Amino acid sequence: MTDLTARLVSGEKEQIEVSEDSEEVILSERGIITIDLAPLEVCTSLKVLDLSKNFLMSVNTGPLVNCRELQRIDFSSNKLGVVDLEFLNSCTKVEELHLHANKLKRIDLNPIRALEQVRTLTLHANQLISLDMNPLEGKELLERLDVSDNRILKMDVAPLFSCTSMTHLGISPEMKLHSSIIRKTTQSNPEPLNELIRELRIKFTINS
Repeated sequence: MTDLTARLVSGEKEQIEVSEDSEEVILSERGIITIDLAPLEVCTSLKVLDLSKNFLMSVNTGPLVNCRELQRIDFSSNKLGVVDLEFLNSCTKVEELHLHANKLKRIDLNPIRALEQVRTLTLHANQLISLDMNPLEGKELLERLDVSDNRILKMDVAPLFSCTSMTHLGISPEMKLHSSIIRKTTQSNPEPLNELIRELRIKFTINS
């Protein structure tokens, strides 16, 4: 057994006992404001980590590099300003990554390139002003992407055309979609680009 040390909104500390062979660590709605994930380094069978609906302002994801069986990670509904995704370069089996309803102003999605089976990525309800979609290119299993309710006004959707399994794209009404790759060949006649964007909007379920 190993213990995670968490500090709660009540001011108390809590020792959370976790078995080294645990496949799930569910700590949603526990009133946690800080937590040390270092003990999870030995939890090599961990598949689900849920820290949603707490009060976390930061989280050190470094210890997760040894959790190579991770499939679902949920840090949503906290107060996170930054999340380092570098650990994903080791955790290549992640299928779901939930980061919505935080205070993210920027995020580097490059480590997602290493994910072979990613199906869901939620980033809505943050404070992002821009987002590089290139790391999502070729993610044929990606079904759900939600970037709505941010401060993003323009998004290059070219990398998403290769996401052939996508059925849900959440964007805000004011967001302008464009494709930088297609635009290079349609500058004199923008209609083909506009038609492709219309098809993209029709294909995906777009929620505001």
